[in-house]
Order: sequence, then C-alpha cells, then structure tokens
Amino acid sequence: MTFLFYYHLPQLTCCLFFFRKQLETGADIVTGTRYVKGGGVHGWNLMRKLTSRGANVLAQTLLWPGVSDLTGSFRYRA
Repeated sequence: MTFLFYYHLPQLTCCLFFFRKQLETGADIVTGTRYVKGGGVHGWNLMRKLTSRGANVLAQTLLWPGVSDLTGSFRYRA
C-alpha cells in the first residue's frame, strides 16, 4: 500500500496544484503545458519532442485555439 502511495505521489501533487489554481482563479477548467518558462519534459528523445512540437504547431495553425499546448494530456475539472 505504501508503495502505491509513493508511486502516485507525483500525480497527487499535480492534482493538488491544479485544484489550488482553480480555487484561486475561479476557473472552470485548468490545464497544464510544457511550453512555458520552467516547463518541459524529462526522458523524451529528440524524435518525440519534435513530434509533439510539430503537432502543436499544426494544431495552432489550423485551429487557433488560444492555448499553448494542445497535445498535453493533463487537465483538471472539478
């Protein structure tokens, strides 16, 4: 049981951060991005980074959504 708690601790910490931001701002949805100062990914090879960046450039060009990271997968909604 302790192992599972420590294994999921990064995800739990991230959820708490997003929950706090949602409470502070009154936002309905909070998303995270790799493409801000201090953001990033660890353990990705160059091909994966280029694929992610290319997908975001393509989506930005076609959709103009007004957000910086359309291929990110962590979102929090209360």
